[in-house]
Amino acid sequence: MCTVHELKIGPMFFSEVLSGNKKAEFRINDREFKCGDFLMLREWEGEYTGNQFIVRITHILEVSNLVSDCSNWVMLSIEPINDQSASVKG
Repeated sequence: MCTVHELKIGPMFFSEVLSGNKKAEFRINDREFKCGDFLMLREWEGEYTGNQFIVRITHILEVSNLVSDCSNWVMLSIEPINDQSASVKG
């Protein structure tokens, strides 16, 4: 069963995901992320801006396999789902 994880994301990173330039998220794995889960990325600039974008997790790399002292960090490869232009206020 897939889960939708709601996450805050800064404006600079949000716009990069939206444009398709940013295809990964570096996060603490405190939510038991799984391939196939969805991330609802909600733009945060001191408060929610109203912009959001949903992506699917396609791959999970445990960073502890590469870097010591990063025991609970993961790199999540992501892809957008469908056309979501209505999800962004503009």
